[in-house]
Order: sequence, then C-alpha cells, then structure tokens
Amino acid sequence: YFIFCCHALLSLVSTAFHLAWTSAYNGDLWYLCNEGAYEDSDNVLLRENCDHESSSYSIVSYFFNFVVVFNNFIPISLYVTVEFVNLCQAYFISYDKEMYDEVSDTP
Repeated sequence: YFIFCCHALLSLVSTAFHLAWTSAYNGDLWYLCNEGAYEDSDNVLLRENCDHESSSYSIVSYFFNFVVVFNNFIPISLYVTVEFVNLCQAYFISYDKEMYDEVSDTP
C-alpha cells in the first residue's frame, strides 16, 4: 500500500505543479493551444486549429497522464526490494553454523 500511496501522491503533486506552471506561463505557450494564449496570434491557421472545445483537458486527465508516466515506479522499487531480500538471505546462509561442512571445511 505504501508504494501505491506514494505513486498517487507523486501524481497528485505533479498535477498541481503542472497546473501552477501552466497558469504562470500560459501567455508564452501559444503553440499548446491553451485558452487565452493563441487568440492574439496573427496566424489564421493556428487559430482555426486551436478549437478549444476539442483540445481541452481536465485536471483528471492530467492526473492519469502522470500515473502512466510514473508507472515504472512500482517495478523498480520491487526490483530493489527483491535484491535486498536476496542480500539478507545470503548473509544469513553464510553465517549459519548448521551449514558447515567439516569434510571440505567450507561454510
């Protein structure tokens, strides 16, 4: 549950930062067809192609976009966890007194 909560929190924070960054630099992002950024353009083709009704995204779509982007977060942490467990098991096996072989003098 911890990794899932971290994944959701990271996606939520990234969505908030995206919205803050977009609102701060909206006038400079005319090429993204954000509302209020392309209306002052002299390019007629840009104004025609930036139909805001068909290209608008909601906050929920940005959240799920970041969920997909950070989707590799879970397998990487799982890989690190499995490697750490293997390291601990190797440590316990190497110091186990019952696994000592007197004939070959090896632990």
